[in-house]
Amino acid sequence: MKTIALKAIKKSFSKLLYRNPVSGLAEDNLYAYLDALYKKRAVSGAILEVGCAAGGTAAIAYKFLERLGYSKEYICIDTFSGFIKEQFNIDKSLGVSNKLKNHFSANSKELVQGNLTRWGVAKGIKLIEGDIIAINQEFIPPQISVCLLDVDLREPIFEGLKRILPNLAPKGIVLVDDCRSDTAWAGALHGYRYFVEKFGLEEKYFMGFGVIENNEALMDWNLLSNANPCKHPDQEKEIIYD
Repeated sequence: MKTIALKAIKKSFSKLLYRNPVSGLAEDNLYAYLDALYKKRAVSGAILEVGCAAGGTAAIAYKFLERLGYSKEYICIDTFSGFIKEQFNIDKSLGVSNKLKNHFSANSKELVQGNLTRWGVAKGIKLIEGDIIAINQEFIPPQISVCLLDVDLREPIFEGLKRILPNLAPKGIVLVDDCRSDTAWAGALHGYRYFVEKFGLEEKYFMGFGVIENNEALMDWNLLSNANPCKHPDQEKEIIYD
């Protein structure tokens, strides 16, 4: 009942609540994302944002690219109804508070579409409703230049990377949010570390994002056969990517 009531309130007062786009990313994370968009502006491929909340980050990022003179396809994939119960329960065992289980559950595709329309970016941003783990592969852009993977939980991060990386353009980049030791979303770092260890990739961080960047060694990988045992290293290493 609480979720239904919150949805009704958000719908009724959306013009006041979402008058201007506000990013759900922390300030340093928003900087890092915009920095990636700037550095990869000439890389061919769409921008993919998985987990877009109310659409604020997408609107800011799209306008940023537009001001730079770069018109790219911008796609947001989200459940638009919060977390999948089974996925959240896995993260509870990693220490994620049960109080967060209904986070984003009062969201809706209609609400986000209305926000994008109000902010003048609806024509440039495509919304796709679905769980990144289960969504049909045809809805994932065939070539991705920059991906922001902000789904908070271990399983959609691990499985999402398996779906996204085969379509990552040469020199394209994926930023995985909440890869810090001090975040409430412990599963994000677990999912990222598990992935890079399992597939023999280099563990990299930039301002709290887990980073995977395409290069020649990555272009011909096989996500199912190139698997190594996962070790979950304890010490993070901060890097600045090129």
